[in-house]
Amino acid sequence: MKKTFLILMLALAVTAAFAQEEEEQDWRQELRRHEVGIGIGDPCLAMLYRPYNSPYINVASPDNTWFTTNRYYHGPYYTTCPLTFHYLFRVTKFLWLGGNFSYCGVYAKRYGMDDRYQIGYMNEHYVTVLQTIRFSYLNKKYVTLYSGLGTGFTLGVVPETDGPFHLYSVNCYPAIQVTAFGVSAGDNWYGYTEVGAGYNGFIRAGFGYRFNREKK
Repeated sequence: MKKTFLILMLALAVTAAFAQEEEEQDWRQELRRHEVGIGIGDPCLAMLYRPYNSPYINVASPDNTWFTTNRYYHGPYYTTCPLTFHYLFRVTKFLWLGGNFSYCGVYAKRYGMDDRYQIGYMNEHYVTVLQTIRFSYLNKKYVTLYSGLGTGFTLGVVPETDGPFHLYSVNCYPAIQVTAFGVSAGDNWYGYTEVGAGYNGFIRAGFGYRFNREKK
């Protein structure tokens, strides 16, 4: 009786192991494991890294240098918004690991205080590198739902001196991006939208390509 029970338990264990291996092999054959993508986000939180208390687009008035001893002021500020590139590798069906690279530029014309003629430009550059983890809780061939977290640093290249010609300083800041909800749609080529908080913005959208699906 005991031998029969042990044989039965062993058979069930072997069957479960084969079933798990088959299920694992099924998602590897069905789902892509590599993903690259580009996108653009809103610059609201990215502008917190700026050394000035001016909005990222200011069309109403010049910045606060108007009230200082500086003999110039800036016109409206414009930004590229955070432009992003990411790569992710699917470790398991639900877990992805990878990285995110982004760039954001801020630009404005500079005018002389006395004659109001343009005397130069102001430009700032911010580069962010994040290591990223993603959890995808819905994995279909054409739809993926996920959340994620990225941590890393931002390098800010900003003007250090005043005037039409100035030196630049490089500053390093901690950076984070939380993706509360993300959805991507498509097979090889896909589009995506994310909602969260961090350097890449509250909302980010873009498109990308997935590849290297294993063949049967």
